[in-house]
Amino acid sequence: AAVLYKEGGREDLEAKELAELKVIEEYLPVQLGEEEVKRIIQVALGVIKPTSEKDFGPVMGEVMRHAKGRVDSTAVSRLIKEQFLK
Repeated sequence: AAVLYKEGGREDLEAKELAELKVIEEYLPVQLGEEEVKRIIQVALGVIKPTSEKDFGPVMGEVMRHAKGRVDSTAVSRLIKEQFLK
């Protein structure tokens, strides 16, 4: 929303949104870095031992179970596809 407010010339509402985001981020868990997520994916691939694309779901579930809300699922999906579905 902050981006849209900025594009619309409403710096007052943009500042309000950014301030709210800063407060919310204080309560969120620290997000994992890409390299750490890649290590978790490698472990999950070793546990699940996928043989085809149909094993994507179980691998995704294993990674998300270990990441425990510290990573965006879209990023995990992209990284799994990069590492497993080359």
